[in-house]
Amino acid sequence: MNKTALRRLCSLTLAPWVLAAAPQHVWAQARPAAPAICTMSAFFPLTPQERYECGYAGYGGAVVPGSSGYGGAVVPAASTSAGGVASSFNDISVPLRAATALSVRSHMDEAQTRQQQQRRAAAASFDSADARARRQALNVYTDAANTGIDRDAADNVSGFRVRLDTATLGADKRLSDAWVLGAAIGATRTRIRFDSNASRQDSHAQHLTAYSSWNPTAASYVSATASYERSNIDLRRDDGQSALLNAHTRSQARGFGLAAGTDLVAGAFTVSPYLRLDTVSTHIAGFDETGGATATSIGGQSLRSNSANVGVNLQRGFPQSWGSLLPYVRLEATHRSDSSSSSATARLLADNTSLLIPTAADVSPSYGSLALGVSAVTPYGYSAFFDVQSNFGQKGYRFQHVSAGIRFEL
Repeated sequence: MNKTALRRLCSLTLAPWVLAAAPQHVWAQARPAAPAICTMSAFFPLTPQERYECGYAGYGGAVVPGSSGYGGAVVPAASTSAGGVASSFNDISVPLRAATALSVRSHMDEAQTRQQQQRRAAAASFDSADARARRQALNVYTDAANTGIDRDAADNVSGFRVRLDTATLGADKRLSDAWVLGAAIGATRTRIRFDSNASRQDSHAQHLTAYSSWNPTAASYVSATASYERSNIDLRRDDGQSALLNAHTRSQARGFGLAAGTDLVAGAFTVSPYLRLDTVSTHIAGFDETGGATATSIGGQSLRSNSANVGVNLQRGFPQSWGSLLPYVRLEATHRSDSSSSSATARLLADNTSLLIPTAADVSPSYGSLALGVSAVTPYGYSAFFDVQSNFGQKGYRFQHVSAGIRFEL
């Protein structure tokens, strides 16, 4: 063996012992950064953060030695759709933000539906003194709604399904020919399930919504809506290592909307173009997971979502012996922008290691919606409606909202 080969053999044999005996600050300076350290775990035991960056099982995937790049290829963990803890952090963040904002926005949409129904009842114009007097009465209504979102897996986020079931009880009153005031209370149950892992989120919420409408002319209106919701959320996260981690948190959401439009009557048809601006702000409190070695502390996160909506509602009236049947179709275009004033942070509880939660966009900025519905109005103070809405133009998303309700006068 020549001298050069002997020196190389000695340096490889003694390197681990020299590093182990060196002072801590020298060892730290010699420690390479990821991804170089990913193939040197025999010399440098990896921290959880480095295992996360290197893609080890439970931290983003398993490393197979001797392949591409730096001596190893990242293979997604078998129990998750995109691999280990990194993807399941997205499983926490993306659908939770989407469901919280969606719930409040649906309450404001329902309030707009109530006001449209109230205007349809007034526009029915039954020719009796009793019917005209009833328009000034207190109207009480109740309704139920189911909202569903299905998202395909993308951007390191597992595919997931969101279902919201809402029950509402409310009342409104026409104070004069120009003014209507109303309010509603209700409860919402939200369920989030994932396509390729055992993570899940369940919540129960209570909401309060108030609204007002002003008619500057007989055919035009301006309305304002405000909504507040508070939720209790139970979470379960699949960490990719056969462990299910549990947590509980709370959220608060506030929404405010302004709308303006006009009702153009042409015989039996009514065409109602409108413009609506909405803003929703949500805050999800931080929480600590329990149940496994990868239990994580997740920081609070806040999101603001603004949308501009322009649409048109086409309605046709069919007189009946008992009142009037009013089928309608509604087409709406939406442009939405989301911003996060406080992004979620994460750290492993075992050793306080900070981890990154990716914040991929969860919705297309511009999309449309189509709704079909029917209202039935009687001259005796009773009315009912049924409405089905679907969105289009949201890549990877499928959205549907179904609602039905009855209204009566006291």
